[in-house]
Amino acid sequence: MNNQKGFTLVELLATMVLLFLVSTLVLSIATQAIENYRQTETRSFAQQEANLLINQLTSTHRTSSSYEVRRDELFHYTITADNEKTSKVDTAPFQLDLTLGAEDITVGESILVNVSEHSSIPLQVTVVSQPDQRFKTFEIDTNLYRIKQSVSSTNEE
Repeated sequence: MNNQKGFTLVELLATMVLLFLVSTLVLSIATQAIENYRQTETRSFAQQEANLLINQLTSTHRTSSSYEVRRDELFHYTITADNEKTSKVDTAPFQLDLTLGAEDITVGESILVNVSEHSSIPLQVTVVSQPDQRFKTFEIDTNLYRIKQSVSSTNEE
């Protein structure tokens, strides 16, 4: 009797096919996970840029009697408070569209806000997705407000 130990060609081929299927499945799952991570990371960076712009506007709104918001270029805003303090905000590579009150700020235009007339004003920031970015356009809605100090009358006796 001939007792040969080893694998047959059919067993080797079946093992190779199973190994190929498992490795293809693992590779596709890993690729999808990496793509989801990149999408989340890019959206997070875009949201951080929007929050920086909102924080700058909030600070200006709370500390100035009037200010102007000007969109110089697609990715650049200039905020001038009380006709003297100027802040430049660069949002590149993310396009942030602002709607202050009911007015959209387009390139080359500006909006003047008199805080005494508008202690609270709605702000909408739209983060516009560019073709090379991995997220969908989204909006952030908030209000710029200034807490009014109440005038208290004291009765002196």
